[in-house]
Formats: sequence, structure tokens, C-alpha cells
Amino acid sequence: MTVRRGESIAFVQQQKIITGESSMAMTRKKVPESRKPVVPGGGGTPKQDRHFVTALARGLDVLSCFRSSDKLLGNQDIAKRCGLPKSTVSRLTYTLTRLGYLHYSEEVGKYRLGMATLALGSRLAHVIEPGLYMALSGDLGSGKTTLTRGLLRALGYRGKVKSPTYTLVELYNLSKLDLYHFDFYRFNDPQEWHDAGFRDYFEPRNVCLVEWPERALDLPPVPDLRISLRVEGEGRRVRIAAETEHGKRCLERLPD
Repeated sequence: MTVRRGESIAFVQQQKIITGESSMAMTRKKVPESRKPVVPGGGGTPKQDRHFVTALARGLDVLSCFRSSDKLLGNQDIAKRCGLPKSTVSRLTYTLTRLGYLHYSEEVGKYRLGMATLALGSRLAHVIEPGLYMALSGDLGSGKTTLTRGLLRALGYRGKVKSPTYTLVELYNLSKLDLYHFDFYRFNDPQEWHDAGFRDYFEPRNVCLVEWPERALDLPPVPDLRISLRVEGEGRRVRIAAETEHGKRCLERLPD
């Protein structure tokens, strides 16, 4: 397997361990065509061009506020660092999150950079197939929802992707499959699992992706892929373990 600069990959008993690129390296990577902003030109007026350049400069100011020692920053923290009004920063962080340059942790209401995790989600999209169940574990802000966002973007979904912290599950109807995104962070009543019929969602025609599966104890079935994320230095360390034969086949096809 090719080992890229800023990324190391190792195989251990049907497991892949991936060290994510640093935040500084992530900001220099080429942006996929689907996430590139549309640059005014041709029919654009000088005023529109100025507005675009101003927004671009402010977006870069926001991204440059994140330092290697920062785990998470709120809008107020960013506003203090870049000298912009908090209302302006709120609009910018919202847009940057929609584009995938920032990851928003709903549990703590703050942001972190997340490009390498998005890229991993895109790679996982190549092995997604009906019947797959992936369990995502990691601390708050470790990138679970960002990985999900990258996966859904690669599968063609262009709407807003947020962690279903309060609703517990969100359904995404895609062209080739239905993906159920669970978040059990606030799950505390096993009876709710039975009343909501969650077990019925784990069937061969669906893909299920579960954040905080440990909160649901042993109620969900054994995952095909167990993905653990951990903040490490300026990046993240991701461990992907196959726990079923289905998971092993998918892991073997995961692109470099």
C-alpha cells in the first residue's frame, strides 16, 4: 500500500489504522470540484466580484484562526481572534461547515477543522453496499459526523448533514440505497429501541451508520465495520476493524 506524506497506514489482523493529516496539511490539499466555490465572472458585476473576494478573504481569516493547540473553537472565540463581528463569523462558520472545511460538534456547540476526515468518508463510500452496518466511536469533536458528511457527499447527497442527536435517527434516501444515520449520545432508555422499531432498520436493503453505539449497549447487532476516531496532535487517528465476513470484504476493497 502506498504511504503518503502526512499519512501512515498499517494492516493488523483485518484492521486498518490511519493517521490523519495535520490541520495545516489539510488546508493545502486540492479541493474537489464539487466543493469549489463558483467564482463570479463573465456575467458578474464588479460589485459581485468585490463581495466574493471579501467573503473569500474572511473565510480564510476564519480558517487561519485554528491553531495546532486548538481542539475546538466557538464563534465567540473565532470573532475575538479575527476581529470580525460574531454575527459575521456565525454566517461564515455555517457556510464553511456546509462546504466541509469545518466540523461542527453539536454536543458542545464548537468547530474544528476536518478535511482529512471528510476524505476518509469519501473513500468509505467506495465500499458501501446494502446491508452494511458501521459503528462510529470517539470522543466529542473527534469527527464522527464529519466522516459521515464526507461519505454522504461522495454518495451524491447535497443537502445538510447533521448529527441526529435529538431525533436519534436520520434517513437519507440515495439513488442506490437507504442510509440510516443514528446518534445514541442521548440514548438512555432501552425501551425506546423496541418502541421505535430500530432493529427493523438493520436489514439487508439498508446501510446503517451509528454514532455512540456503546450508549445502546448490546441492543444493535454486531457491526460489520467498527470505526474508532481519536484526536492526536494536529490530526486524528482512525482505526477501522472488520468484525464480520461482510466487513472484511469491504475493508479489503477500501481504496488507498
